[in-house]
Amino acid sequence: MSEPSAREPSIPPTVGTVLVLDDETEILASLYRQLQREFHVFTATTTAQALTLLDRQPVDVVIADQRLPDANGADFLREVYRNRPDTTRILLTGYSDLATAIQAINEGHVYAYLAKPWDPLELRALLRNAIQEARMRTENLRLLDHLRHVEEQLKARIDEQARVLHDSEENFRSVVHKNNSGILLVDATGTILFANPAAEILLGRDSQDLLGSEFGIPATGERAEMTILRPCGQRGTAELTVTETQWRHQDAYLLMLHDITERKEAESQARYLAQHDSLTGLPNRMLFIDRLDQALRRTRRDRDKTAILFLDLDRFKEVNDTLGHKVGDQLLQQVASRLADAVRRSDTVARMGGDEFTVLLEGLNDREHAGALARKLRSLFDQPISTDTGELFAIPSIGISVYPDDAATDAESLIRQADSAMYHAKRHKEMDVCFYSKALDSRNLDRLGLENSLHRALDRNEFVLHYQIQVDLRERRTTGMEALVRWRHPDRGLVPPNDFIPLLEETGLILPVGDWILAEACRQMREWRYIGLDPVPVAVNISPKQLADKSFVQTIQGLLAHSGLSPDLLRLELTESAVMQDQFRALQTLRAVRELGIELHMDDFGVGYSSLGLLKQLPFDLIKIDRSFIVDLLDDSESALLTRAIVNVAHGLKKKVVAEGVETEAQAAHLLYIGCNYAQGWLFGKAVSAAEMTVHLRGLPGSSVRMGITPSP
Repeated sequence: MSEPSAREPSIPPTVGTVLVLDDETEILASLYRQLQREFHVFTATTTAQALTLLDRQPVDVVIADQRLPDANGADFLREVYRNRPDTTRILLTGYSDLATAIQAINEGHVYAYLAKPWDPLELRALLRNAIQEARMRTENLRLLDHLRHVEEQLKARIDEQARVLHDSEENFRSVVHKNNSGILLVDATGTILFANPAAEILLGRDSQDLLGSEFGIPATGERAEMTILRPCGQRGTAELTVTETQWRHQDAYLLMLHDITERKEAESQARYLAQHDSLTGLPNRMLFIDRLDQALRRTRRDRDKTAILFLDLDRFKEVNDTLGHKVGDQLLQQVASRLADAVRRSDTVARMGGDEFTVLLEGLNDREHAGALARKLRSLFDQPISTDTGELFAIPSIGISVYPDDAATDAESLIRQADSAMYHAKRHKEMDVCFYSKALDSRNLDRLGLENSLHRALDRNEFVLHYQIQVDLRERRTTGMEALVRWRHPDRGLVPPNDFIPLLEETGLILPVGDWILAEACRQMREWRYIGLDPVPVAVNISPKQLADKSFVQTIQGLLAHSGLSPDLLRLELTESAVMQDQFRALQTLRAVRELGIELHMDDFGVGYSSLGLLKQLPFDLIKIDRSFIVDLLDDSESALLTRAIVNVAHGLKKKVVAEGVETEAQAAHLLYIGCNYAQGWLFGKAVSAAEMTVHLRGLPGSSVRMGITPSP
């Protein structure tokens, strides 16, 4: 194939240059056709041709096939990385070589991999991003070199000034001229009679200008401060001491000027550190309360309104647990910057601690003004935040309290009300923001009552399990089910899971309740077996606290032994965050469970922060795509792209995939098209009681119910 000209007039001057290396001419032709309208494309069929072209032609991106007749594609790109680090490197690979591609990415000599068959739109987007990032790196390096040059020039000037000052000092012998403090002699009328060099510098005037000029009659016996001009040219502060003396038999005043600028700056810095958060630079709780107290006094005088917004980041703990505190700190700094840049100059943004922020809004006309500002701040986080490990989303829950509407009379009460409203918003994700109301206090009391009831729910047998089937997308047959705990409160009826499962985690009751769920699921499977139903595997959700329990593996072994169930009928589901809290122990525990013959499923994949490298190490058999991706699968291109990427990565790591929250045939058809193995959702069946699931299992092909057999207790 002939190479395209390097000077085609139809190519914009800012377009990137791409070199494609592949020994298959059909692939070269396909890539050339897909890229040549947007990029300057060169092609090569051997590494020797590619290296020769790279020697004579700058190239932004190199795309190399993994399998070449004269070399390994990953090894060739490693060579390009060593000799031309500014060139972005992409590995073209099939699914069988995907592990090698991921290893190359982790080692750093490959920017990304391109799986066969590729999506042309995804490919062009990948190239555009790669070229843009490479050019940004080049520009940053240029700026860095410039800054280093400026730094060297400044250092040379400082060294020169130090040398001149040293030479000048050597020329003076008297104590007065050598004194670093400014010395002035003023007569009884306030006229300057003498000034040493230090005084000239501090006052920014030479001796000819100073001598004979009016300083004024100073007050004796008191220390005063005055503004001076420091040797660096910046303004500073000097402490002035005055002593009465005699000069040529006349009353006079001896004035000493001591430069205390650094001391004043240190005091100012100490006050700043005492009142500001060291990580974000925002006001801390102490300064925020002080400003809030002042704002409340102004509000009482002006008869307007003041509001407090209390913000808490959702899932922030997972960032620290999975990606480390360094990334968590970067996230907090970016959140602080966005908030501070978005508010008015008269408003105050503060960090109260951890991932909690507050915003003080003054001079409001009504409550809705505060609500509008809160929703504006929340919309700032619709876009991801860049960190060292990639882009992360930080979605805040926001509570609002308003003075004087909410009847709080002091700063602490107003903050507490906003905090209460924030927790209500956090528990009800459908709310953008939440205003405080007295009803929230009632709800908090109600929540305490719910927590008290929860402690007795297990002893009173108030928990039940419901089951939701999982189906094979291609054959539309039931392949498993998920056990979901429900709480039937004697007075409240069925309590929503979101209202009591977080309480189980917070109170530690998740351990005994989690053990009950495992035991009940095994008991139910044994009962279905006794009445002659074909066994269907049941997946049980495991909490981080259960996984961290040293007796967890022994508990599983005991349940299997007692129920007589085959291990392949029990499946365990864990979230990414559950695994990441203690990676070493979690990995040991998961491997021990896997050795028992139990399948492991990673739940809610895509909403956590684990890396591909770690996913490769974990012994999971199946990945569950979180329902948040499926909801917008057909309407949001990003959700569709991410869903397809998850399926491809999972298959590349030889793991199966199940999609949660499937509600329409169109969603199911699209998931089947992109290779998703299984699905779960209302399209196939809601979560139902054990009795209703028994009816479903009886209707499955091949089921044979043995009549007259009493179910096991």
